[in-house]
Amino acid sequence: MRKKLRAWLLVEMHERAGWLRFIALMLGGLTAKHLFGFDSSDPLSWHEAVVFFTGVAATQLVWSALAYLVITIWARRRPNRNEPGGERTG
Repeated sequence: MRKKLRAWLLVEMHERAGWLRFIALMLGGLTAKHLFGFDSSDPLSWHEAVVFFTGVAATQLVWSALAYLVITIWARRRPNRNEPGGERTG
């Protein structure tokens, strides 16, 4: 039972991480677009494209790190029912 629960939690956390990466990519693109002031109607030169995608990657890392911190802090504050002093039912 414990192995099944761990496997299920790993799958659920992997799915959450995928959604967080997707959200971080979208927020990274929007943030980089506003920071560097690119207009989507103008074609980018190779230099501008490199700067833009570097900005997207950097801001994606920042958003991913913030999401990771929020999730780990939230997970630490949740009481574990199996540990002494955790939430008890019944």
